[in-house]
Amino acid sequence: MITQEKINRGGSKLEITRALIEKDFKHVPESIFLYSGQDLSSIKHDFEKLLRKGLVICKGSHPNDYHGFVDVVPTRRNIESFSELEKAVKYAEEFMQKPEVRSYSELNDGQSYNPAIHFLIQQQSESQFLGQLLEHPHKKKDIFGNFYDVNDIGGVPSIVSSSSGEVNIAGCDKKELGKAPKKLINEIIPEMKSLDILNRKWSQNYEVSGDGLILQARPFKKFKKPKKWKIRLGDLPHFSFWECFGITQKTGINLPNIVKSFGIHNDIDIKDNKKYALTIEDDFMSRCSTSLNVKFENLVAYCTKQYLQMTLRHAHYRLMKKAQYSFFRGIGYKNGECDMGMKRKEILNEDNLTFFSNGKEGAIVPTKYLK
Repeated sequence: MITQEKINRGGSKLEITRALIEKDFKHVPESIFLYSGQDLSSIKHDFEKLLRKGLVICKGSHPNDYHGFVDVVPTRRNIESFSELEKAVKYAEEFMQKPEVRSYSELNDGQSYNPAIHFLIQQQSESQFLGQLLEHPHKKKDIFGNFYDVNDIGGVPSIVSSSSGEVNIAGCDKKELGKAPKKLINEIIPEMKSLDILNRKWSQNYEVSGDGLILQARPFKKFKKPKKWKIRLGDLPHFSFWECFGITQKTGINLPNIVKSFGIHNDIDIKDNKKYALTIEDDFMSRCSTSLNVKFENLVAYCTKQYLQMTLRHAHYRLMKKAQYSFFRGIGYKNGECDMGMKRKEILNEDNLTFFSNGKEGAIVPTKYLK
């Protein structure tokens, strides 16, 4: 298994990729490793050989990106010359000196910070598709994911779901994606896991390409068996969720609620240090990242109107990684019956909510109805 010592040496992107290559794993891009303080000219020959094969991508790698730092460390795509690589490295090194990067790491991720950055320099995938695959922390045989066209960032991604090896793909790019999602889920990821580099006690998040390459792997949540108890809310108005992460006590967890109608680009900054729940009412988040000025160190529960497969881009994922509990999509119930016409705001705009999750299903009910 990858050790913390190695993660500290070169960051998780670099060191996990290096460990895979050293185990003769073929499903990663051709790579060059540049450590902090290493003279860039020392890799110039290898870089020029790599460049002759096509475009190059330069990814910053940092020890804190193993369990945090989601979409923080800079990446530069479409590099075509050594001078462009020099600019990419210089920009990243300067970026890591910014006070808001330190603040993000220490507050949101709860990690001590060192601005030293390393670089994973790779042959850029020729596929037009990039994707995210996520193992369910309470259903070991389930993987969810999406693939999007890098030339159409604002487009609707194709979604992937897999249970016990049966892979389903839906979306306008299904034909173009071909067999890549199935091969990744049924062959490439199992081969990768058999090498015992990743921690088997944790579910994993994989960044992948449409040509079947593993671009990054990082731990998401510890595997935990779902509970057998059922969520019984009777006639109380509530939202029920088919997918959720985290397991509450049977009586649920009560939290003050913050609603963001326009996504978290309206910076969240909770100054009273109270734990809270965040409900998001914005589809745009699926396509974007978030400001480093967003503060969410006290986030406990996270709820989005999106399907799970649509929440794997960085804007959602960084909040799912932080929160103890996450809830996706959902449907309203009143008087014990499904109410397709129930507006989310009838439940989720309440100031105080109680969250229930047994690891298989979840529910949210305004706390006032439980009194």
